[in-house]
Amino acid sequence: MPGEEWLLIDRTHSPARTALVFGALVASLGCPLGQSGWLARYQRDIDAASKAIARASTDDERARADNDRGRGYSEKARYSRSFKLIQDAEYTRLFDLAIKDHDQAVALGPGIAQVYLGRGLTSYGRAALDQAIADFTQEMALDPHAGRLRLAETYCRRASVRQLAKQYELAIADYEKAIALQLQADSCDCQPEAALASCYLETKQFDKSWEVVRKARQSKRWIAPETIEQLRQASGRQQ
Repeated sequence: MPGEEWLLIDRTHSPARTALVFGALVASLGCPLGQSGWLARYQRDIDAASKAIARASTDDERARADNDRGRGYSEKARYSRSFKLIQDAEYTRLFDLAIKDHDQAVALGPGIAQVYLGRGLTSYGRAALDQAIADFTQEMALDPHAGRLRLAETYCRRASVRQLAKQYELAIADYEKAIALQLQADSCDCQPEAALASCYLETKQFDKSWEVVRKARQSKRWIAPETIEQLRQASGRQQ
């Protein structure tokens, strides 16, 4: 299955997302025709967006069409690379085209939340997390609920990268930002409380780790039993 870069946070169940999941299943069953079929679909999306760009009569129409084509290039690049259908140079070329379209969309439609979402998702897919955070922050200003959800997930993902690199203070700051965005219990692939408790445990900040556990229990957020057991052993107490 695809790696971490495929953790999409667009929860709109778009055709591209459906195609991605189904295409992964088909590919895992060893069906090249399925792969070519989905690639053809991505190309049709790109072509349709190009036609929409050509016939756009307003900046908003052009911005939305640019955004759609950017997402098409991005999805084609990520799908193709995941299944080793293209070389790195072609992957880079497609993503460069995507970002060019997204930048144009933002320039033409700075008041449209969707264009920040599009560029943020493309950046997130390429692990350009700082750019994704900037775009989801802009999206949140225009669409608070959706932008908050995506921004929280991106902080979580950047925190996990930093935690793996043992950049604990930076990771802690990002996890705390994710929590501050007031996530719902089932709204995030990343569970920031569990990871934050682990970060504090790894840095021997046991009081802070127990405080995270306490607050998580109060809000009915999940923390792995093994993390709590490790905390008990390391701190020498039960809570």
